Amino acid sequence: ESISVLKDASATAIYGKESLGFNGTDATINLGTALDPVLDGAFTFTCWANCTNDSTNKAIICKQHLSTWTAPLYHDFTVQHNNSDLEIKTNDGSTYYQMTVDTGDAGWHFISVTKTSGDVWVAQVDDDASDTFTHATDWGSQNLIVGRTPSLAGTFWDSQIQDMAFWSRVLTSSELTTLFNSFNFESTTEDDNTGKVATEAGRSELKAYYTFDGTTTGIDNSAVNVYPNLPNGTIFITSDTNVHYMWNGTDTWNEVA
Repeated sequence: ESISVLKDASATAIYGKESLGFNGTDATINLGTALDPVLDGAFTFTCWANCTNDSTNKAIICKQHLSTWTAPLYHDFTVQHNNSDLEIKTNDGSTYYQMTVDTGDAGWHFISVTKTSGDVWVAQVDDDASDTFTHATDWGSQNLIVGRTPSLAGTFWDSQIQDMAFWSRVLTSSELTTLFNSFNFESTTEDDNTGKVATEAGRSELKAYYTFDGTTTGIDNSAVNVYPNLPNGTIFITSDTNVHYMWNGTDTWNEVA
């Protein structure tokens, strides 16, 4: 498992931040199965993605159900952009489900997907358009992959992603609005837009936070000054290294496998 994608420093920054660029050919990030317990319960997924409206079935993140592409149980949890639509795909063990939300214009969009403990799913783009369905998910044991649907050709993400995070609870509409509004649209300096998931949203039950910020070259104990008061167990990864660090809840990032 390795990160086969580097920062795209030449890409248009997201409101002052550098983003993680994917080449659309072979670049992916393998997050493994560490987040399986989070996905199995109530959870929230968020990220910013630079959506191009000429892309077809490009996966932002995907947990495929089986190691082979087997109908109808293709997806456990897939978020992809298809032309001008955001699509979220899951299965209940016998039937394939899809939510579709129009992303509108091409460019950067805030994406959120929530699932309650009662299996109510809601997908939202920016602060308005949304779709929902209700069904249990039959989870498999495949790895969670950023940037591609593993067994489906032509699905490599071909743009940028920024500030991806998972919580083991459903964020409130107010918290999602705060995240959407947390980037300073007028700023051209990175300092105004660093670590917004950590500093602007409720940090309760934040389980994974991937800034994908190209200017971060590594994490050490100095990170306490950048991401204060994160909950114990938060996982952090940068775009420049394959090393994960876990926050001890007080003052130290500890390297983990």
